Amino acid sequence: MVEGRLTDEVVLARFRYSTKSAVAAIAGLRKRALVGDGGRPTDPFRSAIDVVESARVATAADLWQPSKHLAALAAGAAVMLRRGQGPLVEPYRALTEPADVVAALWHRLIGLRYLRADAHAAAWGDAGLTAAEVVDLTAAWRGQSVESPQPGLRDRDLTSSSGAITETGAQLREDIEAATNERSETSYQGLDSRAWAGWMAAMAELPPQA
Repeated sequence: MVEGRLTDEVVLARFRYSTKSAVAAIAGLRKRALVGDGGRPTDPFRSAIDVVESARVATAADLWQPSKHLAALAAGAAVMLRRGQGPLVEPYRALTEPADVVAALWHRLIGLRYLRADAHAAAWGDAGLTAAEVVDLTAAWRGQSVESPQPGLRDRDLTSSSGAITETGAQLREDIEAATNERSETSYQGLDSRAWAGWMAAMAELPPQA
């Protein structure tokens, strides 16, 4: 948004599971003249965004500064991010990166989250599901209550009429998760096995640990 690259395609990719509300929110910002061409924020909205981003980076710096691996983590994330493909991660990768190592790591970790989001969307799309269907299927897969599951799920015997997941539905959702992991790993393979193990170990040490 700050760089004026918030296209309709990016909005739809970023908010795949709530497209109507996202489009309405952007329209509301435009109506109030808080964003201009390309979704570029105007003042005072731009100033508010800067304050929020500065606070996020400051918090990350307070938590992460004891780590000696920030530069290596940021470098490894950059390698993986360069290999990402998809309607969300590719425009994100084109954004100007912060010079500060903490801000750069924060920025690139968000990019890796978008990389996986694109991989997940491709996986459930290949499975013939819509965004609304995968939301209901995932909720049922996690044991959550789905009062009125999407008709397509019932038609394919993925959920019962009451919203409980079927054996077929559980298998499909597990296949989608596996396909998501496989697609994501093509980017993670930008690091060799030793570098990947080191990167993961350093990430696990990054405070705060769960």
